[in-house]
Amino acid sequence: MAWVSIQITLPASGNIQLSTSPIQCRQVVVQNNSGNNCYLGDSTVSSSKGLVLLASSVAGSLWSTGPSVAYASYLSDFFLAGTSGGKIDVFYNT
Repeated sequence: MAWVSIQITLPASGNIQLSTSPIQCRQVVVQNNSGNNCYLGDSTVSSSKGLVLLASSVAGSLWSTGPSVAYASYLSDFFLAGTSGGKIDVFYNT
């Protein structure tokens, strides 16, 4: 098991996949580090559909799959949407 940290920059339009590779994960943690709200969900996520990760000047809200002994998720299952240029930190355990 290894923890990996990546930072994703939100695109000018549409949504972005956390990974284009099917990386199996035991746990995924996503934190909004931008000045605007962002949204987490599947490939249809948008500013009107998905889990809202609130903005903060210190550290935005975070979401986690929770730990699992077995591989429970693929990083490529998750997508983000939000304001262009927003920074989102992702921490996952393989």
